[in-house]
Order: sequence, then C-alpha cells, then structure tokens
Amino acid sequence: MRIAHILGLFALVAAAAGPSSPPPARPPAALPDPPTRPASEDLWGKCRTKGFTFSWAMLAPDGDYDLRKWFWWTFPRSKTDKKFLDLYSTWGIDWALVDLCISPYSDEFETGKCLFFNIDHNDPKKDNVDGQKYKVDGKEYRATGAAFSFPVNWEEGVIMGFNRKSPKHAAEERTPKAPVNLMPGLNQFSDVTWIIWNLRYFLSVEINNEETKAVILRAMNVKGWQLSPWPGHMFESQWPETRAVIATPNVQGFAYLLVQHKEQLGNMYISKLHIFHGETDHKNPCIVIHISQPKSQAAEMERRDEGKSMVRVHMLRAKL
Repeated sequence: MRIAHILGLFALVAAAAGPSSPPPARPPAALPDPPTRPASEDLWGKCRTKGFTFSWAMLAPDGDYDLRKWFWWTFPRSKTDKKFLDLYSTWGIDWALVDLCISPYSDEFETGKCLFFNIDHNDPKKDNVDGQKYKVDGKEYRATGAAFSFPVNWEEGVIMGFNRKSPKHAAEERTPKAPVNLMPGLNQFSDVTWIIWNLRYFLSVEINNEETKAVILRAMNVKGWQLSPWPGHMFESQWPETRAVIATPNVQGFAYLLVQHKEQLGNMYISKLHIFHGETDHKNPCIVIHISQPKSQAAEMERRDEGKSMVRVHMLRAKL
C-alpha cells in the first residue's frame, strides 16, 4: 500500500459580480459495505478440495530463477511511506507478534528485525507503466504493474504477506490490458519471495479479499466461533475447515512456496492456522500460518548442522 503523490491543484477565482451563490448540498453519506456472507457450497467445495491437495503436496516427496530477467524491480526504500512500515497503527498486529515472541518493529527502529521488501513488475524510475516493455529470449513482454510487499524477519523465521497484486490481476489495469498469454515466467508470490531455512511463521495481514473472507466466515460458523481480536482461534491442520482456508487466495501463495522449494526447505508444511482480526478500524481478518518440519527431517538437519546456527538464506538469484 503506497500513498500516491498528490498533484498540486490551482484554485480558479471567479470574477463575477454580485453575491456568491450558496454552497451545493452535501451528497448523502455512503452506504456501508455489505456484510461478508459465508462461502457458497461451490466456493467451499473448491477450497476444501484444493486444500487437501496442498496438504498432501507439502508432505509428499519432491518430484534458474532470475527476477531481473522477468522485469521485477525493488521499489526504492527512500520512497516508501513510513506508515507502511508501522506494524502497530497501520497493520494492527503488534500484540500477535509480541505473543509469538516475534519482533513487532521494522528495521527502521534500532532493535527492529523486520526488513520490508517491495518488488514491482515495472521499473519504478519510470512513470508510465503502460509503456514499459522488456524481452526474454527474443520475445517481447509488457510490464504489468504487479506488486508484492513482504516483510521478512530472518532471525526469527517469519515472512509476512502484505500487498500481493499478481501480474494477472495487475494486467487488467493496463491500457490496453496486457495479454494473459504474455505474463512473466515468474508470476506468483511464491516465485519472488526469498526463502529462509528455519521458517516458523507466515503472516497474511489485513485481508480484504472477499473470497478469503467468505471462506473464513464459513469456517468460523462451522466451529461456532466468531472473528475476534488476538489470540482469535486456532485451526488444526487435520480439520477440513483449515484445508479450505489454506486454498484461499491469501494463503495458497505460502503453500505454493513450500511445495515448490523443497530442495531448500525439505518437507516443511502448514501445521495450523491462527485466525483473528487486526486492531484497526476495518477489523479485517489476519492469519498466522504455523510452519513445521516432519520430525525425522528436523532431526536430520540438526545432525547435519552439528549445533551450528540454522539461519540460512537462500535467495532466488534476485539480482535486484
């Protein structure tokens, strides 16, 4: 989420004589957003089926990433609005992080451990996204304006998903629309996220996707629960409701990340979900996604490291 630059407006002064006309009547107040309804049978069935597949794939044996090649750029840190880095007021997840023994501060602060990454599918030094093009293997593609923002806490093993506008959705905003058959080769959140070995948590924050909210509401209804502040409610991995939530747009990217990068991560899997609402005006859902290793794999990695630090960084050749 970025605060756009505000263009200056010049006031036009009317020179007409006589008394000024009364101000126009104020428009009526906007109607509140309609309440989220539980997921339909069709959406619920689709997410449950997909969630079971993710649960299997994360634990199943495994069968040249280059971000700059596919025109992914880092957004300049100097241009990032400071509010975006505020895990307290802007994102409302401070108490959740504190209770999980995770630093609730960005690296802007002296003791902060969360490093914010903002990666865009366009050159941030140029204004006109619609006119930006690039070539891969002799074939011409267009910038889509996609954007992924994710704080990473290397030391404590956490990746948080904030802004996740994929190339497919961003392409719809281009003029003319970018062709669907010309999406970048790396186009998923899991493709551009950097990987760390000792992952403990993923976080999906301030969820406003209607599909995800509908599935969460239905999962809550099945359990007789309501969305509440932290600590909210815990969903165990073996529950059908949990697997349905895993397959929603706001969680499936993390599942893909675990499935696609087993060479680096082994058979890490989503063991449970912590669902609550942030301490913001919108009270949108937030999800803490707990990551675990099969016990045999964890023991093998411990022997291999012989007591050395487990914090290893694997960058997907991100030449940014």
